[in-house]
Formats: sequence, structure tokens, C-alpha cells
Amino acid sequence: MKLYKIYLTGAIDNIKPAYSLAENAEEAYQNVRTWLDKKDYGFSSQRELAKVELVAEDKLYTKTGAILFTKDSADILK
Repeated sequence: MKLYKIYLTGAIDNIKPAYSLAENAEEAYQNVRTWLDKKDYGFSSQRELAKVELVAEDKLYTKTGAILFTKDSADILK
């Protein structure tokens, strides 16, 4: 599992940026986009992806240097 920071093209109230737990960047954006679409939150043009940034991963040695701790961390971080 990975933690991503999702930046959208528009400034939508409290969603700047959004954070999403997912296996990959596309899934992370889709998590945010699906929620925004269901709630009809902001204008459609504001919901587009501007940038995605990997924040942390649930493994011992990460690209970011940040470890994501989850309920399954004990098994993963051996």
C-alpha cells in the first residue's frame, strides 16, 4: 500500500491537496475522483488531475524515505 498526495487542477474548498491510500498513482486519483463525482463536488474541470506525489510506502526501504504504517505493518516491515 502507498500513500499519495493528489493535486487537482482547481481549488476545491478543503481538497487541496487530497491524500489517498492505493497500490498505484492511477488508483489513488480514481479514489479521489470517484468521491468528488459522487458528491458532485466543485466543477468538473476542477476535478482533473494536476499532479500526483508518492508520500510514503508500507515497506522498510522506500523511494521517499517515509514508511507508511498500517495494521499489517508488523508483517511487512520484518
